Amino acid sequence: MEYLVVTSAIVGALLVISNDIVIDGQPVSPLAALVTNFKSLFSAYSFTLSLP
Repeated sequence: MEYLVVTSAIVGALLVISNDIVIDGQPVSPLAALVTNFKSLFSAYSFTLSLP
């Protein structure tokens, strides 16, 4: 359930600011920003779940 909520929030935020996305000083497409954010989110979430 958490994945769905966070995924929806990220997609919504990216749609709202789709023209102003900058990563490392370079403008990027909303799709590239979405992929980057999901990779970061899921690795952080996976790390959190692995903690005792």
